[in-house]
Order: sequence, then structure tokens, then C-alpha cells
Amino acid sequence: SWSAAVNILVMLRHTFHGLERWIALGEQLSRQFPENAPPDMQGRFASSMLMALLICNQSHPDLPHWQSRCESLLDHCNDPQVLIDLVKNLSWTYAWMGQLRKSLAMETRLAILLQNPHLPPLGRLLLTSLQASCFIARGAHRECHQVVKASLDIAHKTGIHIFDFMILTSSAYSWLGRGELETMPEYLHKMKATLTPHAMWDQAQ
Repeated sequence: SWSAAVNILVMLRHTFHGLERWIALGEQLSRQFPENAPPDMQGRFASSMLMALLICNQSHPDLPHWQSRCESLLDHCNDPQVLIDLVKNLSWTYAWMGQLRKSLAMETRLAILLQNPHLPPLGRLLLTSLQASCFIARGAHRECHQVVKASLDIAHKTGIHIFDFMILTSSAYSWLGRGELETMPEYLHKMKATLTPHAMWDQAQ
């Protein structure tokens, strides 16, 4: 339930006020966590703790510990949703902390996870958005736009539009990276149309 509360805050992208309280509670829970807990349970908790620290305080002294903990659990978890959370939160940490080599090294795990035909649509959207970011970093702009289009198709078919803005930003970054500024107004209008009132993070508030 602690992990669910943290994940909801991140998914809604509204406000992170009070996240410090959840981190303090998570620190208490971590001291009580049984050492023989199933890997999937450990992975769910560790990935949520990593994301909470990343958003709230990137200079927190425990952030490297939780990053290493998540990395160590990657090969021991079996639940697809737990693996999605581990890969997603580690990838975001690598990107935000400037760990480009680690970020690009995650591509193989992304590709393997995306081969699973039973992935939940929400998880597939999260992974494809990460894949688009990897393509941008490598300068593979055509592949980036292909992934963005596929992601938007999934969103349209499933009705899951909570990440539309984040998905479109990949194409926007790609166009900017290539200097094709004439394409930007179209994408900016598309991005503006996907903004929701609660997602203050998307609105840079």
C-alpha cells in the first residue's frame, strides 16, 4: 500500500507536497522489511523508494543505495509490473542524474520486456516512452517517431491517455535536436491539447 500511494502521486503528476512524509515512513518500513521477503515485493518497494527520492531530493544520501538495490533486483524479479517499475524508475534516475551510459545500457532490458505479449497496456506505454528517449540519445530520430506513433496508437485503442503529453514530448525533443523548428508549432499544439488540469508537472507549475 505504501508503494501504491507513492506511485499514484507520480502517475498523476499533480503535486508532490507531503512526499517527504511518505519517504520518512518508507525509511521506517525499510528497517522492518524482512530479509527473506520475495524479490518481487522487494522490487516493488525499492523502485518506489527510488522514485520518491529522485523527485523529492536528488541529493539525498540514500539515493545511491536505492539505485544499487534496484539494479541488484533486476535479475531476480518475475512480476512484469515490478520489472516495468524497476526499469522505468532506474531509467529516469539515470537520465536525471546524467548517467547516460547506464541509461543506454537499459535498452536491452526494455526490448526484452516489450517482447512480452501479455504486458498491460499502461506498462507498455511507459516502456515505449523510455525507448523513445533512448532513440533520441542515440540520434535515431526516425525510430523515435515510429515508437511515438505506436505509443499513441496504443493510447487510442485502450483509452489510456494519462501519458499522452509525455509521449509527445519525445517527438518534440527529436525535432528540436534536428533543428527542424518548422515542425514544432504542430507538436506544441498537440501537446497543449493533451494537458490536464491536475498534471501540474506537465504544465511546469
